[in-house]
Amino acid sequence: MFEIFLFNYVCGIIGTYISSRKSLELGFKLHEKVFTKSLSMNYRLIALKGSGYYSQIINNDTGSSLDVFSSNLLYNTITLLRVIPILLTIYIWDKNIFIIFIVSMTSTFIYHNFLTGIFNKYYTAMNKKSSRLYSFMNETLDNLMLLNIYNYIAIRLKEYRKLTSDLKKDQANLNIKHGLLKIFAMDIPSGFVSVLLLIYCFKKIQSGEMLIGRYLAITYYYSLLMAPVEGLKYLSESAVSSSIHIKRVLNFYNNLKIKNNKIESKENRFIEVENLSLVREERVILSDISFKLKKNSRIGIVGLSGEGKSSLISCLLGLESDFEGKVKLLGNDIAEYNFNQIFANVEYLPQKAEILNKGIVDNLVLGRQFDQDKFEKTIRELNLEDLKGRELGINGSFISGGEKSRINIGRFIYSAEDKSLFVIDEPFTGLDSILKNVLLKKLKKSIKNTPGLIISHDLDVIKELSSEIIVLHNNKISCSGSYDELLQKSNIFREINYNFYKKGDYS
Repeated sequence: MFEIFLFNYVCGIIGTYISSRKSLELGFKLHEKVFTKSLSMNYRLIALKGSGYYSQIINNDTGSSLDVFSSNLLYNTITLLRVIPILLTIYIWDKNIFIIFIVSMTSTFIYHNFLTGIFNKYYTAMNKKSSRLYSFMNETLDNLMLLNIYNYIAIRLKEYRKLTSDLKKDQANLNIKHGLLKIFAMDIPSGFVSVLLLIYCFKKIQSGEMLIGRYLAITYYYSLLMAPVEGLKYLSESAVSSSIHIKRVLNFYNNLKIKNNKIESKENRFIEVENLSLVREERVILSDISFKLKKNSRIGIVGLSGEGKSSLISCLLGLESDFEGKVKLLGNDIAEYNFNQIFANVEYLPQKAEILNKGIVDNLVLGRQFDQDKFEKTIRELNLEDLKGRELGINGSFISGGEKSRINIGRFIYSAEDKSLFVIDEPFTGLDSILKNVLLKKLKKSIKNTPGLIISHDLDVIKELSSEIIVLHNNKISCSGSYDELLQKSNIFREINYNFYKKGDYS
């Protein structure tokens, strides 16, 4: 008898170890698959619902969707139906055995509370790591455009795998401890109860008060009674919760459309826009926009507020896809590109300087090839040398707004000469005139031989960087030409000029 019990416990320990590892491996594989695919999702989707929404799907729902598979819901539900008739039968047969059964069931429920107290510190430590992973994923999705522009995705995935690996080890160890405690706190006492039943029933059989068949029935009923008790009260909730979570994960995963086809650029065809129109919720954002960006051409785009300038950039960079007309990048339809391919060819300078909680090297170079000389030259020219060896804080909380702007422009300068074209979107918003003029000179030097587009309300920037200006009015192109030409022929441009410089002619 002792050998049988020992064999069962050894098998239980081995089974606990294997099942803990394998079930977690399945969960983390699903987690990684969904997260990896999400890094190529459309940025507009993130803006619509927020990164926290998608992080919750990836982090919480992928894990919770598998809960039901470890719950043995159907088996435990069926066996639960046997509890009442079994207890009634045992009560009729022998009240002492009935008491033993009740005590065994009660101890099982007490076990859950006992387990919570024992493992509270382990759960606390694991939750901290889980929170770090959640924050990391939020930061990644909040800065997804930045990471794609500067090819930082591979490094970010490496960091993600390190975080999940640490969490997986802790969670596996916790599950193993959980399983071992179950063996020693429940299975062994259960074995003790079985021995107690054997001794009690043996005496009853010896005295002629019980038949051997009844003893066999009692032991069988005991096994049926105890099988579904552990965790039974959580099963129905787990099943409903899992179905909700897995639906959210599948809907999210299936809606991520990723293009992987290779694109070859066509010489001297940089940006071509034909009859571009964009409507959102019955409101016209852009109407019948057509223009071409050719070699050595730098086009500035101006217009009063609400004329669709930023929306136009979104269409040109593949961030907005629900438009009519044609947009071609390097001779190919923009719809044929994925985001990595777009930003492999386009150097983009966004309005907002997104800062990662890392040092200046990671924040300026990101995922691009590190060039020590180029890096040192860039931070020297932009007066960022004081940031070397420092963490910049979450969202750049440890540095000033001016330093953020200089880092933003430094990223652009670092690789602008290696790209086919550039797009600049309001680069100096909120900066004082002295810093703006310093950075403007650096920016102009970096795009000297590169075609591109510049959006800015600042006409100093437009005049300095553009060879041609397009004026948007009533959400369409009103006119185009040089700065001096537009002052002569365009009333709307004179109004824009007046609003900026507080001078000009409204006529």
